[in-house]
Amino acid sequence: MKIIISILVLVFVNCNCLLSGEGQSTGKRNFKSIIFLTVGVPYSSGSHDFFSVYINELSGKKKDFKLLTLIGAGTKIRFEAPVRYGIQTLLLQSSLQDAYDETVETPEQSGARFISQTINIRDIPIIFTLEYMPYVTQFRTYIGGGIGFLMRRMEWLETVRSNIPLDKRTGGTNFDATDYYPFIKIYSGVELGFDKMSDENLLGSLVLEASYNYAAGSSDVFGSVKRQFVPQEPRLNQNYNLLPGYIVLSVSVTLNFNRNS
Repeated sequence: MKIIISILVLVFVNCNCLLSGEGQSTGKRNFKSIIFLTVGVPYSSGSHDFFSVYINELSGKKKDFKLLTLIGAGTKIRFEAPVRYGIQTLLLQSSLQDAYDETVETPEQSGARFISQTINIRDIPIIFTLEYMPYVTQFRTYIGGGIGFLMRRMEWLETVRSNIPLDKRTGGTNFDATDYYPFIKIYSGVELGFDKMSDENLLGSLVLEASYNYAAGSSDVFGSVKRQFVPQEPRLNQNYNLLPGYIVLSVSVTLNFNRNS
């Protein structure tokens, strides 16, 4: 995350220097740019299809993921028109911790298992955005959308303790990979300027924003564990998106680096 933020800052500074040079040559500054830092509360119940398989085939008890506070950073540039262009990145971490007993009574085998599950997911999207901001005042509203890609790192560790002879359910690392998905974001917010001349102060505005974020793609999350089931349930052979979409309510602070003062 630190590397991504550093890259965004360097890109912003380079663009800022370039555009500032252009403004000086014409005697008129024709753009405004900001950097913003954000924290947010995400809401998502995860994938219904994944949890249906997880509960019915793996006997799991949990029905959703625990989502941690989201953090992010980005930059936006506004020219004379009421449109802003930007790039931003976010970091969302989520997890599942589950532990339960499973009783097995079949003609082939009988006994009990104690199973624990640990799933950790780290999402880092890179998003290119376009915003419409009709009024440039101390308090201003905006709507926007963005497209980009999501880098998802997922680790799933399962531990199985069993008294069933020759039990095929042995646990282990069920998934350990990084996947890339197309990503979209739709959002709306309001900027509350700290001062009437909020564009000319280093500390610009407090921003309240609501967004919907969606990752389009799926992974073979049961690719390893399905070998421990005989016969295999057909749904174990399908791909799933564990966190397809989530709502975020966020608070940001904007910083101005090309003010006139």
